[in-house]
Amino acid sequence: MNGWMKALNNSTLLTSLGLGLLISIPNPPNFALSVTAGIIIVSGGLSTGEQLGAIRFYAVIGSTLVALPIILYFVFRSRAEAILPDIRTWLIQENATIMLVVCSILGAKFLGDGIKILTG
Repeated sequence: MNGWMKALNNSTLLTSLGLGLLISIPNPPNFALSVTAGIIIVSGGLSTGEQLGAIRFYAVIGSTLVALPIILYFVFRSRAEAILPDIRTWLIQENATIMLVVCSILGAKFLGDGIKILTG
């Protein structure tokens, strides 16, 4: 684990939130996924209201997935205290594999869309 990641273990709530925003905004996979979602929503032939609804849905799903460990902690505190550290350790150990899979899926999606446009 990186030194700056170890320092996060003792950070305050506001520091964690600020760093989370700072780290997640320029994250290439997050950015690529968000841009792809935006392009799909805008090019889907939806009305403005439907586009706004789709954007809200995307934001709710993304936020819920990020907030899920926090929600689990507050609802099932004792069980979460036992499970979340193991999940965290696994995520740290398998970070490169997870990123490879996510980027491969995004790459396949982009490639498929490009082929469809070129042949369509």
